[in-house]
Amino acid sequence: MTVPSDFDKLRSFSLPPDPHALVEAARVKADRLARLREQLGALLGHAATDDGYIAVAWDGTGLRELTLEPRTMRLPSEDLAAAIVTVSRCAREDYDRQRSELLAETGALPEVDLEQSRARLAELQESFRSGTGDLLALFERFRAQSGR
Repeated sequence: MTVPSDFDKLRSFSLPPDPHALVEAARVKADRLARLREQLGALLGHAATDDGYIAVAWDGTGLRELTLEPRTMRLPSEDLAAAIVTVSRCAREDYDRQRSELLAETGALPEVDLEQSRARLAELQESFRSGTGDLLALFERFRAQSGR
């Protein structure tokens, strides 16, 4: 093993970047994040039943608006409740889709290859299984050698 000399340590030393450039980069990033926060705050997911009698708007905090046409009051309460839940879920999915698109457009959300992620997860699971098996085999061999 070689120990770096003092000269090598000095040669690898670098001065920090221009502080004005760092401040400007931080300002640009803060401005971009502020715009993104505004855009996210303005997002609104919408959904309605096919007949338009029930309409829902969903934002980042949850259910924002629920509109019921008077004719919906004629529905049995169980059917009305189920329809509201379904339309609310659809509005939330619309909001989530818009949010994901916005984050992907701005580069705030990395592109994820689902198949690649699943393949990597399978590799990790197999490594864990084989590693566990190796440890158990080693433990058994140790136990056999120790006479226990």
